[in-house]
Amino acid sequence: MTLIPTKRFSGLAAIYGSVIYFIMSHISILFYAGGTPWDKTKSGYHYWENFLSDLGETVAKNGEPNLSSMILMNSSIIIFGLSLIIFYLNYSSFTNIKWIGLMAAGFGIFSSIGLIMVGGAPSNTLKAIHLFGVYMWALGLLIAIILTLCSNNHIMPKWLTVFSSILMALLAYHMYQGITNVRGLPITIVQKIVFNLNVFWYMAMGWVLTNEKSLSLD
Repeated sequence: MTLIPTKRFSGLAAIYGSVIYFIMSHISILFYAGGTPWDKTKSGYHYWENFLSDLGETVAKNGEPNLSSMILMNSSIIIFGLSLIIFYLNYSSFTNIKWIGLMAAGFGIFSSIGLIMVGGAPSNTLKAIHLFGVYMWALGLLIAIILTLCSNNHIMPKWLTVFSSILMALLAYHMYQGITNVRGLPITIVQKIVFNLNVFWYMAMGWVLTNEKSLSLD
């Protein structure tokens, strides 16, 4: 008996976790009270002007309670993170060198724990923990992708390798924005692009993992 789930189960976990996050987070937009980090007088959620973290704050930027949006958004992030831990238990299948695959999986789990921290720590009340979780997510994911691309050897379909490379480049750029303290539309726009690509990347990786015949270890 093993505690490691099947590849199919891990793949489905990533797919369903991604879908649940995507649906719940977008529903939470409907309940966001209003205000952006740059203009607190605006009503509702402005997709390209607000951060995703704004949806998970206890109080909206305009000062109004944000309970419904917070519950939906933070719950979706936590569910997403938990599903990805299950996904990464079989992640080494995407590499042809086992120890590199295990390292990539370890960094992926590290990234997933970061997401759970983000969901459990609203940025307006537990900002330090929230930001630490964000950097755990980004750094862990970046290293996992780099390790995978360095030891893929055509295990993943070519289109998914290209997709992974694009995500890696944009993620690295977004981290650079954070480190250099970029503010305004340049960072909120890139955040949306990067995180949405990340969600669709997990859907794609999960779909490939469910097809066990397409993955093998040397």
